Amino acid sequence: MRAHNFEDLTGQTFGRLIVLRYLGNRVHDLPNGGAKQHSVWLCRCRCGREWPVDVGRVKDGPSCGCFSSRTMIGWRSTTHGLAETREYRRWCHMKGRCCNPTDSQYAGYGGRGITVCQQWIDSFERFLDDMGPCPPKWTLERKDVNGGYNPANCIWAPMKDQQNNRRNNHVLYFDGITLTVQQWAEKLKMPASAILARIRLKKPLEECLYPYNLRTGRPYTSTTSPRNLIEFSGKSMTIAEWGREVGIGATTIRERLHRGWTVEETLTKFPKVCVQI
Repeated sequence: MRAHNFEDLTGQTFGRLIVLRYLGNRVHDLPNGGAKQHSVWLCRCRCGREWPVDVGRVKDGPSCGCFSSRTMIGWRSTTHGLAETREYRRWCHMKGRCCNPTDSQYAGYGGRGITVCQQWIDSFERFLDDMGPCPPKWTLERKDVNGGYNPANCIWAPMKDQQNNRRNNHVLYFDGITLTVQQWAEKLKMPASAILARIRLKKPLEECLYPYNLRTGRPYTSTTSPRNLIEFSGKSMTIAEWGREVGIGATTIRERLHRGWTVEETLTKFPKVCVQI
């Protein structure tokens, strides 16, 4: 039976908890022989675990225990312990570039109006509660690069994703697709530096995104690309492997292909050997 002063907490969030539903009442015996009852709620922690929580503790926003693990204890303990974490370093750098005019990056952040919400300025623990653990080699990114640092606008993201989200990125629209230079380079399997060099030379956009070396006319390939394999007589091998297979030096094979020899000529004609008598 619900008390007359019952408060429905369903759907509310307290710290790391979100309240899912009311489970009923729990009765506690008092030292004087009496009894006291209070409501119990099914809650979900930010880590995903669900468990029942007494109403007296719900509003404190406790974790299910994940925030008291060995790693988390280090995050929430002494100042020297906090300084050793990725999260603490990200927090310090965020505040420095937005709030400290002497910071080397201030002009691009605080100097152009990028702010940090007051709750994050005041408390690293609140920042960590909102953001959670930072994966290795990830960094703090704003979804809107012109917006401030706050829970609604910030996520942890791989460094490459943040680089694609920078204001000074070259964004190219071609053939109905809009991508950054790095994203175009990955899509076309060519160096981003080649695209940027063509942009600096004011080449037409179609030429900037042409996935072939303009000097040699050959496609850009990595050493692991299938295009770097040579097929002949039902076999597919690298130049070095063909060299060992047919007994012709790899350098000779490359030079012949560069001169326009066919694959058959390249792999079947042996170099002339001069014999002195």
